Amino acid sequence: MGRCCERPGYDPATGFYLTANGHLDPIPDRPSAAQVDAAREFLLERFLHDFPWRSPADRANYLALLVTPLIRPFTNPLSPFGMIEASMPGSGNTMPVRAAVDPDVLRALQRAVTRRLDGKKFAPSVARKTRGVLFNALDYAVEKKLIDANPLTSVKWTAMPKGKRKVDRRAVPNPTQARALLAGIGALPRSGPRLEAFFAAMYYAGLRPEEAVSLNKRNVVSLPDPVWSDDDGGYVYGWGTFRLDKAEPHAGGRWTDSGKPRDDRPLKSRDDDAERTVSFPPDLTRLLHRHILRYGYGPDGRLFRAEQGGEIPMITYTRAWRAVRKVVLTEEQQQTPLAARPYDLRHAAVSTQLVAGVDPASVAEWAGHSVGVLFEVYAAFLDGGEEANRARIEKILGHKPRNDPEG
Repeated sequence: MGRCCERPGYDPATGFYLTANGHLDPIPDRPSAAQVDAAREFLLERFLHDFPWRSPADRANYLALLVTPLIRPFTNPLSPFGMIEASMPGSGNTMPVRAAVDPDVLRALQRAVTRRLDGKKFAPSVARKTRGVLFNALDYAVEKKLIDANPLTSVKWTAMPKGKRKVDRRAVPNPTQARALLAGIGALPRSGPRLEAFFAAMYYAGLRPEEAVSLNKRNVVSLPDPVWSDDDGGYVYGWGTFRLDKAEPHAGGRWTDSGKPRDDRPLKSRDDDAERTVSFPPDLTRLLHRHILRYGYGPDGRLFRAEQGGEIPMITYTRAWRAVRKVVLTEEQQQTPLAARPYDLRHAAVSTQLVAGVDPASVAEWAGHSVGVLFEVYAAFLDGGEEANRARIEKILGHKPRNDPEG
């Protein structure tokens, strides 16, 4: 049997949302001839009066599709199913935006934007971002006068993935592990030597991958030449400085303005013309000197280039990273989150600086974070580590416990 939705709002049985700008009388079980004429007049002269039909045939087909579900039980001949092709994106494929004012629809929307395609919940940090996109979309609908107010501000929803943004300590390599991974990268065939300094920039300077990819000659504002030291019996390198002015995040050619896998973007959470100064230790200075001596800069000044020129493809450096984990880490370590992603090198850089006792404000500035975000994400590293905590407690107690002769 067909079904008529009479009450405005969301109908769970059909999945439709009925929005009515005017009053609709209930449908009687046995409508009179006058009521049928009034319904026909409403449908043809008011409801569909100003729709831009391509031809009278399109209008007739739409009317037939509209009434077929209702009259099918009363007709003997077979009635075919119909298909309506939207004339343009967004014209009839989904619910109208006004449906979002219904609390049930809004909760379903929030569930949808905070879950992956396989139904699993996003991580809390990702869920906050995707829900933020929904919030902005509804704000835009208010601006376009499609709805009166943003409904997200008034509907309570308790199923939001919970948890603070924080780094998984298991994923952060210690200095020995990080150096071993970098050396392993340099020993890989083909692209390996080109990528050693690239990954080192993430570890020693705490750069994001999209910031390391975009490094250019103009960003290297200080790279002191090595100085011979008789005491050390070799060259000594000093601290260097980057001045970052942009990033090139990878989104894929389908999603960038240029059609290329990456687009030029401002630094994360910065204005278009903002810059960030980052100091890096002599370890990276040495690797950069070696890299520039061997490969030089690109025609456009690019520091790190692919074998055939241009930016380093994401698939190239992710494959290299997977390969070096298999070479450097034990089988047991490979099954853990330890250094699972190149981004974990950045986490290692920031956490190492904090454990070393560097002023958090300086660490936040180098990393491109606010101090508040730094405290939230890297809280586990701000105390200097478990051993330091134990030493502080022993100092307060005033002595170490004596050996128990009976123990």
